[in-house]
Amino acid sequence: MLFRSLVGWNKPNGNISDTYSTGNVYGNDQIGGHTGRNDGTIQDSYSMGSVHGNNYLGGLVGYNYGIIQDSYGTGSVHGNNFLGGFGGQNEGSIYRSTGAGDATGKGNYAGGFVGFNLGDVYDSQGSGDVYLLTDWAGGAGGFAGYNGASGNIVNSSSTGSAIGTGGFTLWVGGFIGHNNGHIANSSSEGVANGYDDVGGFVGLNTNLAIIERSTSSGPVFGTHTNAGGFAGRNAVSAVISDSYSIGDVYGRDKVGGFVGFNTNQIDNCYSTGWLTGNTNVGGFAGSV
Repeated sequence: MLFRSLVGWNKPNGNISDTYSTGNVYGNDQIGGHTGRNDGTIQDSYSMGSVHGNNYLGGLVGYNYGIIQDSYGTGSVHGNNFLGGFGGQNEGSIYRSTGAGDATGKGNYAGGFVGFNLGDVYDSQGSGDVYLLTDWAGGAGGFAGYNGASGNIVNSSSTGSAIGTGGFTLWVGGFIGHNNGHIANSSSEGVANGYDDVGGFVGLNTNLAIIERSTSSGPVFGTHTNAGGFAGRNAVSAVISDSYSIGDVYGRDKVGGFVGFNTNQIDNCYSTGWLTGNTNVGGFAGSV
């Protein structure tokens, strides 16, 4: 494990504030433009350099177990797995922060703000574009690649696009690629483009996941199956409520104005976008 950032490891009692970094950073795992790993507190800080490495890479922080607030990262991020414009992986708490750099990965889970989230994120935004380059990679989102069962994202937004360029990219969403947790009061505006499970807001929503009071407005391009204006696939006890999509959807099979393929609960939701598809095309749902 290599740390090559301004701060390699901010330990549990560490408190960093009003600091910045501008240089490019190169390393292996847990690399951030400002801090490699954070177990303490970071506030009012920023980074501007690009980040290059393997896994757990972020424009500001590679791996967060602590608290970060009122901070931002603008540099691009390049690596394999768990990449984010702000943070690679979050298991702590992040408040009022921004990731503005593009994230480009050759593996799984990349997001405009955070690649892999198991903690809390409030009042934050991602604006960079996200690219997954490898065939059969999964989890690209304008805000987050993955939100786990313990993950909680609230009052947040994304404007960047999520693009799978490898040809067979799974779980691509304008806001979140793969959601197993809770998301509320959030929005996405960017393009979602992938192979299976592609949605304007979420690619795959599953396993007791909840999305509520959220919106998507970007267009959706699904080259194989399960493409929806809001969700590509909603399954396995997952719930979406009080949400809507206005983006157009272009797909092949199981193409829906709101959801491509639904096997669980959707309440008080609607869509207004245009649809183009070959089989199982529906104004609200492609297949149920």
